[in-house]
Amino acid sequence: MDMDVKIVFLGPTGVGKTTAIRSIATKPTVSTEAPWTGADGDKTTTTVALDYGERPFEEGGKLRLYGVPGQARFRFLWESTCLGALGVILLADSRVLHEEEAAAELCSILAALPLEMPSVVGVTHCDLTDGFKPEGLLGAFARHGIRVPVTCVDARETEDVLALVDTLLTVRESITSDDVQPASFA
Repeated sequence: MDMDVKIVFLGPTGVGKTTAIRSIATKPTVSTEAPWTGADGDKTTTTVALDYGERPFEEGGKLRLYGVPGQARFRFLWESTCLGALGVILLADSRVLHEEEAAAELCSILAALPLEMPSVVGVTHCDLTDGFKPEGLLGAFARHGIRVPVTCVDARETEDVLALVDTLLTVRESITSDDVQPASFA
């Protein structure tokens, strides 16, 4: 597999997009963070343009990782950043998923993606909630006609994020006739 693969990380502010990219990138990432003036606990910075990182495949080529800001005013970047992407990893914060508004926002994001765009949902901060179960979120997606894998992920953990990428590659393989082979990461 001597080709480059583009994956985009989407999601609301503070879900761990920058952290996830940093956890699997093998070189220093390009980040566009600015001081965060919101009231989000320990969060001190927020992305104001794009995050970018790379991870080589053992077979050649590389995984190109893009993260876009989560603030609504930057949603215009999402569509253009997704152009040419193999798929999307949508991150969600388990601490707010019990709120109908949060689930509706995720449905809105997924519904706005091109129909052929493979996607997976990684739920972050599961260690901070009491027994998050994906069934409620899967039910909300089903009511909107959305079928997508949902799994808990610790954005700080390389293996967790790589497992999410592998899930996305598997989804991509299942919906396309292209000869995309599972990748091994260097």
